[in-house]
Amino acid sequence: MSKASKINILAAAVVFILSFLLIAFTPLRNLIPGYPDAEFKRQQEVEKMKMDSLERSIYRWELYSENLRKVVFGEKPIQIDSLIHQAKIDFEDEKTIAPANTDSLLRAFVKEKEMFGVSDDKPQDNIEDIHFFKPLTGTVSRHFEVAQHPYIDITAPEGSPVKSVLDGSVLFTDWNEADGWIIILQHENGIISIYKHNQKLLKAVSDNVSAGTSIAILGSSASVRQENTHLHFELWRDGTPLDPSLYINF
Repeated sequence: MSKASKINILAAAVVFILSFLLIAFTPLRNLIPGYPDAEFKRQQEVEKMKMDSLERSIYRWELYSENLRKVVFGEKPIQIDSLIHQAKIDFEDEKTIAPANTDSLLRAFVKEKEMFGVSDDKPQDNIEDIHFFKPLTGTVSRHFEVAQHPYIDITAPEGSPVKSVLDGSVLFTDWNEADGWIIILQHENGIISIYKHNQKLLKAVSDNVSAGTSIAILGSSASVRQENTHLHFELWRDGTPLDPSLYINF
């Protein structure tokens, strides 16, 4: 091999090494098509965080929706306290046992359990000190019975405005053959109010409402006709039905 050939080979090797170093350790590598640059990696991390947050939100709302469904249809509500207790046990065990994905979501749910109104850290107002507005101007035709009738019926003329008893937001709306239009509001301190037998709703899910605001129009929209036009009104706190007559002057 001639001296000139050796020089060419050495020069080519030096050029290759320098090119490799430049591409590997300088921003020039970002010019390679398909190479994940720093911004791309950062965006990946952001998207991963968003997905984790979305999974936790979906899990919380699944639990919350199931609890609401049970409340609306008179079934036994989810025992949130038992979930919290189990989550505490899981937290103690996670030092030695790798947690499952669902366990991680449950612990995340427990951290944000304020939405269920059961947080030990959140001060709970005395419900007797809360001022409730009347949901409807009328006459109580059937009173609260904790076992057979955990709500009250308020008779009033069809077309009467149904009003929110407290500040809050619309959590759920629905229609069924027995109850007509239903609207459920969520309030502070773990309080939920339920209004059935409406002919029309004036608010939609996620709408914020003020105490005394009209949220529906009274009247039968159900397939099963009522004997008299009345509002089916329920008041709940932390999964327990309350007698509205104890807190509202009808």
